[in-house]
Amino acid sequence: VFAQFPAVDGYTHQSGYDSEVVRRALLKVDATVGRLRDTLRKRGELEQSLVLLVSDHGASAVHTHLDLGDWFRLRGVPTLAHPIVWQRHPRAAVMVAGNGSAMVYARPAEPRDERWPIERLRGPAAFGTRGDLVGALLQEPSVAFVAAESELGGLWIEDRKGSARVERRGEEIAYLPVTGDPLRIGGRKGGTAREWLETSWNGRYPDAVFHLLDQFRSRRTGDLLVIARDGYDFRARFEVPEHRYGHGSLIRAHMQTPVLSSQPIPQVPLRTVDLFPAMLDWLGVAAPDGIDGEPVWLPGEQRRRVRKAAREAALPGPNVRVRSSVG
Repeated sequence: VFAQFPAVDGYTHQSGYDSEVVRRALLKVDATVGRLRDTLRKRGELEQSLVLLVSDHGASAVHTHLDLGDWFRLRGVPTLAHPIVWQRHPRAAVMVAGNGSAMVYARPAEPRDERWPIERLRGPAAFGTRGDLVGALLQEPSVAFVAAESELGGLWIEDRKGSARVERRGEEIAYLPVTGDPLRIGGRKGGTAREWLETSWNGRYPDAVFHLLDQFRSRRTGDLLVIARDGYDFRARFEVPEHRYGHGSLIRAHMQTPVLSSQPIPQVPLRTVDLFPAMLDWLGVAAPDGIDGEPVWLPGEQRRRVRKAAREAALPGPNVRVRSSVG
């Protein structure tokens, strides 16, 4: 059973995660989970149940809005942007996510099978204007960095101070500074996806190399991904009431989320997608191939080991004589 409690998110956008209205919403969530536990306990099913309470993202205060759709329009680029999804001969489409990031599609009315690389996006033909719009975008105080595919392979990451590349090398992911260190990793590094999660856990952009590659794995992702700095977002119009707190960026306040569990959780970094194979394992169902989550935590296997040990402890040992009677 999956249950969503959207009020916490909605009220946080309006008034912050520590506001009175958010606290009241959290108390209702707490009371609901409490009633669930009481019901399971009365039925004798609590120990057989796995209850998880998890947030899909964090949040942080927003003091400045840059409407990215209007930013392109002011530079002479006919632009599609939600909720206005029709524009004659559009040269850009801007799709904002959580307000802290945005995907930009070049020439969205022209069908094509591949994304344009950063080298082409920086040319005048990309958006039909003179000059390098990607470079101009990087000078905006609201922009932390941009990401796009590269003709050299992998992803190109750039902020106003320099650039780096991220690429897969077999089972490992390599971070290769070119003229800078936009992800604040501290130099050239490599490792598996799980190692990146652990080593970047307390960094400025936790797990960013993994998530950036994962984002561009989807065919729906735009040509250019724009990530906002802490305190900024990319949507000013059509947000009623105004968003004073937001999410969607790759900063730590947005990426690290709490999870509460009725069963012991291993003390290792987890991605939220890892919870799905954990739930399947608890149910005794094999995880299908191709899902994003990894079986880092197997609560069902742990439960089965405990039950097996209890059964073996209850059995007589080889030196114990057992008397039985019939009748």
